[in-house]
Amino acid sequence: MTTERIRRHRHPDATREALIRAATELFALRGFDGATIDEIATKAGANKALISYYFRGKRGLYTAILQSTLEVAVARLRALAESPRSPADLLREFIASFHQMATIDRPYFPALVLREVVTSGKAFNDTVAPQIIALLQSIRAIIERGVREGVFRPVDPLLAHLSIIGSLLFFYATEPPRRRLAAQGRLPVSLPSPDEFVRHIQEMVIRGLAQDRSSGETVVRDRGEHQ
Repeated sequence: MTTERIRRHRHPDATREALIRAATELFALRGFDGATIDEIATKAGANKALISYYFRGKRGLYTAILQSTLEVAVARLRALAESPRSPADLLREFIASFHQMATIDRPYFPALVLREVVTSGKAFNDTVAPQIIALLQSIRAIIERGVREGVFRPVDPLLAHLSIIGSLLFFYATEPPRRRLAAQGRLPVSLPSPDEFVRHIQEMVIRGLAQDRSSGETVVRDRGEHQ
């Protein structure tokens, strides 16, 4: 038994986390059916029997990945929604927090979610659905406070939620193939960095939600200046 295996054997939390990280990557790359228990266990450096012990099988592990990551996102967003800071600052921080999760904490999670959505969406069951609803409710709370304070215009909270989350998921999920195309010289434009995207989406969201304080003609001209 290797030193790493011994360490994980002695620390159940480390073993559980290793299985989650390994499975997240493999599920994102190959889908639920394409990733095998043997491959997940080997990548995690753990006994495959522990997948049944900790998660009651591969399906339980898959659901646990979605649930654990969404729980982190929900906790962060709820804390922001309860903050007295300006709604614009809170949305900017949430986008930056998502960037942290998608690049460091759970880099394969965006691709995993998109793959799940376009294949079946079966994992968005009673276990995961409350986390998704909680995300929507927190974003809604921030936007509605912005509307009450006169800094945001009235918008449909579900459309705002889909616009923010959808943009973030798509950017990070498509980062690897985009970089491959750039390395091959096949992209007709320069490749933006994740940091540049974060700043871009922050400004796009805040400007898009901002209460109009000028004529429609001026708004159209301002948008044209930033294209």
